[in-house]
Amino acid sequence: GKKPQNAIFLVSYQIPGTPGRELLEKGVCVIDGKLRKVKATVRHFDFSSHCGAKELREAIRRINGKAKIFVIHGAEGNCELLARWAEKEMGMEAVAPKPGDTFEV
Repeated sequence: GKKPQNAIFLVSYQIPGTPGRELLEKGVCVIDGKLRKVKATVRHFDFSSHCGAKELREAIRRINGKAKIFVIHGAEGNCELLARWAEKEMGMEAVAPKPGDTFEV
């Protein structure tokens, strides 16, 4: 969130008072241990929590430009499969993080 050329995309409902809701409504989040205004673009996508692989692939196909995709919240093994598909078929950088993994974006 420190660079204006980056983007943060939130999906699903963001509960009031949560970090996701604060980020969406106020453009702030904890960065380096401090509450800061993010410089990245923040957007919300109202995805159904019940969409399948076909719909997810279609959403990925619509991404323009260079993207790094983080595939989260899916049945065991499915996140990894979708990430590998995005890399192989779409030429995108993709990862299916494990609990506790951290990334710099």
